[in-house]
Amino acid sequence: MKAITEILERADELQIERGKQYGNAHLTVGKLFAALFPHGVELRTEQDFAMFSTISNITMKLNRFCRNFEEGGHEDSAIDIINYAAILVYRTEKLKAEKQR
Repeated sequence: MKAITEILERADELQIERGKQYGNAHLTVGKLFAALFPHGVELRTEQDFAMFSTISNITMKLNRFCRNFEEGGHEDSAIDIINYAAILVYRTEKLKAEKQR
């Protein structure tokens, strides 16, 4: 079993590596969400949380793609966005079907 300090050191190394590759998205994500939800967002239901989580994932993948724009983007992030968009369509259709009952 690894010592906690070894795990923390590994986590720190990964953070530094990812920071070099993707930048510090945590510094700008607040402004981005404020722009996406100018009236705020209230999460009450399981569906609300699921939708917001999916939108958050798309936003972070888009941020990662844009931070690598000069190198041609980040293909894995673009593919992930497609998958998360399909999840949004599924959830939207499910919600509409539930409201029609």
